[in-house]
Amino acid sequence: MKHLMTWFGTIVCHNPRTGQLLHRPIKELCDDDLPVLVEDSDAFDTGLLVLRPARQCRAVRTTASDEHGSFVYASGAHPKVGLSLKRDDKFLSARPGGSTMAMMPAAKAWEAFVVISKAELDFLDFFQGNDWWRRSDNTFLRAHEIALLPGFKLKVGSDELPVPRGLPSAREWGRGPDGDIRRSEAVLFFDGWRIEAFQLFRPLVFVVAYGPDEIFERLHLCLRSLFELGRYEGDVLVIGDKSHRELSALLPRLPMDRIHVQNLRAVSSFDYYSARYYFSDWESAHLYQPFLYMDLDAAVDCPVMPFFEAVAFHDKLSFQAETWTRLDTHIPAGSALVRNDPGLEAHDLPGFNSGIFTVPSLTPHEGTLRKIREAIRRYLEQHGPKSLSHFDQPIVNYVTVKLAPIDYAFLTPRVRYTQNAVMVGGDEPLGFVHFWGNGPELTDVMARFIEETARKAADAPA
Repeated sequence: MKHLMTWFGTIVCHNPRTGQLLHRPIKELCDDDLPVLVEDSDAFDTGLLVLRPARQCRAVRTTASDEHGSFVYASGAHPKVGLSLKRDDKFLSARPGGSTMAMMPAAKAWEAFVVISKAELDFLDFFQGNDWWRRSDNTFLRAHEIALLPGFKLKVGSDELPVPRGLPSAREWGRGPDGDIRRSEAVLFFDGWRIEAFQLFRPLVFVVAYGPDEIFERLHLCLRSLFELGRYEGDVLVIGDKSHRELSALLPRLPMDRIHVQNLRAVSSFDYYSARYYFSDWESAHLYQPFLYMDLDAAVDCPVMPFFEAVAFHDKLSFQAETWTRLDTHIPAGSALVRNDPGLEAHDLPGFNSGIFTVPSLTPHEGTLRKIREAIRRYLEQHGPKSLSHFDQPIVNYVTVKLAPIDYAFLTPRVRYTQNAVMVGGDEPLGFVHFWGNGPELTDVMARFIEETARKAADAPA
């Protein structure tokens, strides 16, 4: 499937109601004005290029059988950057300052077009709509720094590249051989050959929520701290058995358009223990990175976007170390598994808490997440649910120390925690607070902390 781009970087469309051709910016494409389809058979061999109107509804997409128009392929005045389309001695033209198309007697800049594939159109839409960081120098590229320019050029920060020649190939952008959507990296070519790799920066926080009303009170507090104290600008995924409508009623005054739902039915211990490691199966997970998981007894205590920028530069999973524990002696850290695996030496390694952790990207770590799920399932089948006193934590300690070395140093200094109602880690905000030592008063303790932190932030000098 191919489409036509105008000199202005807009897409030639067809309005099925009026029958008119027009051109729209990529971000304004909609069901009312559909991109025309370029007949893809042997148009350039025969010298004839056929445009067909695309008719679609939200569920079904088809191509109309009637031709909208046949044009002779002509080089026109700009053979190096675009083709011209001629019919009855006039040239198809995209008029500036609006969206109208016309037929003009001569081929100049506004009568030039390029053919782009559906994959290239999808890439331009996604690339312009998100932030990225450049791997070569670890600098961030914001969405407002990316724009299509007249003359079939894409502005990328201070650089420009030709469209479509400098864009990723359909093999590099779209669906991979395994069917997965690939959106985490964009490789572009400047000056015809100079290569740059850009990593997607679109954070996702994911949480798990099942159970009684008090669980959803904590969910509300956790997300309030994220959006209000953390000034979080990204999206949230709630894994559980509630619908988006049900969550909307339980989470007042939160931006529900940025909160998504992954419905997982939980009927066994395995379902509950492993739910957090299923986030990578969410249909849109590959459209995000980096990732942060938070237990519902955790809160954010300061602006969090700089933290996500730091996660983006990381290459390992990161957990909060419990430095007073050891993997081979501490049951919550997996000592029962470690001691019974003769191939593992872990005498000097601390355990970690799985209540807050980061995943910089799915590409290198999705396999580890699946192995954790499989290890939880197999251990529960063999030993029963009562064998795991601290849910998933012993398993994830064991699997990661054996298969996927993690980074303790990154997350640990950014987390305070409470123990017997005492804050450990000082009085100054570090990033997160984990309220795991507060018993039945947990919800009230979290609520008071969030209100007090919000008041301090409001009273602080600008």
